[in-house]
Amino acid sequence: MHYVDVISNHKEALEKRLNADDKPTALETLAPLRWDDEHEADNKLFLKWAKAKGRELIRDRDVAKAQHRARVIEALGKYPANAMGLIEILADLRRARVTYNGLLTALDVHAGERTEILITDFARDARITAADLRLELAREEINDAADQWFARAKRARFNDIRNSIAARADFDWLDVARNCFHTGEDMSAELVAAVLRKFVHQVVSKMHRATVGWHLMPILVGPQGEGKSYFIEKLTGPLCELMRQTDFKALTDDRNIELWNSSILFLDEMSYASRSDVEAVKHVITADTLDRRPMRSNGIQQVRQCATMIGASNKEVEENIRDETGARRFFGLRFKRPPAGFLQGLDWSAAWQSVKHTDADPLEEHRAEVARIQAATRYRSPVEDWIENIGEYSAGTIQAGEKLRIKDLYDDYLSHRRAVTGDRDPVVKTMDQFSIELARLIRNAGDDSKMAKDKDRKGAFYMMRGQPALRVVQ
Repeated sequence: MHYVDVISNHKEALEKRLNADDKPTALETLAPLRWDDEHEADNKLFLKWAKAKGRELIRDRDVAKAQHRARVIEALGKYPANAMGLIEILADLRRARVTYNGLLTALDVHAGERTEILITDFARDARITAADLRLELAREEINDAADQWFARAKRARFNDIRNSIAARADFDWLDVARNCFHTGEDMSAELVAAVLRKFVHQVVSKMHRATVGWHLMPILVGPQGEGKSYFIEKLTGPLCELMRQTDFKALTDDRNIELWNSSILFLDEMSYASRSDVEAVKHVITADTLDRRPMRSNGIQQVRQCATMIGASNKEVEENIRDETGARRFFGLRFKRPPAGFLQGLDWSAAWQSVKHTDADPLEEHRAEVARIQAATRYRSPVEDWIENIGEYSAGTIQAGEKLRIKDLYDDYLSHRRAVTGDRDPVVKTMDQFSIELARLIRNAGDDSKMAKDKDRKGAFYMMRGQPALRVVQ
């Protein structure tokens, strides 16, 4: 249809609406007009008709707005209603993609290829576009819209990943346990398989916001170069966007909020953890929410703890987790190099599809075996080591049945430490610290304790139970 006919038909439709007392808006009146030079003459006639007295469908400012709108549509394909509309249009034009871990890629309009870009740069490009097209959008509006679009895109990606493992599939966890881990009398292949399934069960449960009971962090231990990190990379491959690598310092940083949106936190080559670090990590492993302090704020904000942790270390669990009260939230699996091509030949998506959040806890029937292994590998403090070997380095001052004051025991403890460390004790304790630790050990051991604590009129005293093997040192 010729442009003249388009305008003529449009005028007829407008006349009918006017006769029906349904006055069109300026936007509706100017909708079909084309503003290039070719149609200038036809437009003049139409505009004169639309502005005529008694009709007054438009004003000069309406024409300017319509011309501006046409230029924007020519540039973007459609007119953005607001800042979010602009961001969505630009995201479509540049085919922007967002991963859950925050990687944004988009087409470079100049180079014509996909490239990585920060969301702050994407917002900057949107502000430049808005300025070029004279869109009346404030800087803050565009920035907020970009942030909101980015967050929505990440949530959508999370749902896509969760749906990708929704189907039920079979996976031979026992085969993985036998080929990738040392198993035998100390630790059965069935237990190793259950620990791996427990890890997956925790991750999947948190992804569905289901309750997790008996939290556990598996730690792969073994010599450097055996492939521990590569195994974890393959295991978590289907959920790689939901995983972040971190360390104890980041876990205990109360300003780190984004970290806890991840479903998996990987601690590679776990560094030495202090007692306070261990206590904090044990808390975050089991917590449903965490109190965190946003950057540039003194206020406290609660964030959901969505993460399940897994680690790798060249050292044994008790060397990394130096906690005298026990490390029941941590469990070591001794890794070995699997046969060539074994890991590459496995369907790891099926591994994640084989465990559902509605399944029973995979470790439920192995609790006794887990407790036995954790007790055997528990870190023992210097004070506990002294009690276990009491008298071996004594000068004959400790006798069974004799009342002993804390100063006597502390002197014997220092003698023991000098003997085992060569005067280079890395864990120095004051007498007060020694007294507190000794009281805790006696209390926890109960009737099995080698030492009893009581009081007389002179104060607290201690007494050895039974006859220790004493060696007198001249």
